Amino acid sequence: MSGQAPPVLLFSEDYDELYCQHKGLCGGTVVAPDGARYEVFFMEPVRIAGEVADGRPALVESGLLVVPDITRAAMEAAVQFAWKEGFFDRLKPIPPE
Repeated sequence: MSGQAPPVLLFSEDYDELYCQHKGLCGGTVVAPDGARYEVFFMEPVRIAGEVADGRPALVESGLLVVPDITRAAMEAAVQFAWKEGFFDRLKPIPPE
């Protein structure tokens, strides 16, 4: 993967960082250097604890990246880290449109 352009994190047109911060979660799409697209979902640790405390037996989310806070900078850093760690090698890309 070295020498390739980094993956790019995209959000929908109606992305609102303050709303996502309030909710403690956010979804996006990562575009790999080869054009493959992956759905990702960001959550803060506090939000995860709340989900499980609400009586769920588990939190199951494909493409989940846990970040210290829901900011663009933290989510971008998480994507770059996950890319270097091979996280996306284990995810199924979104089918082409």
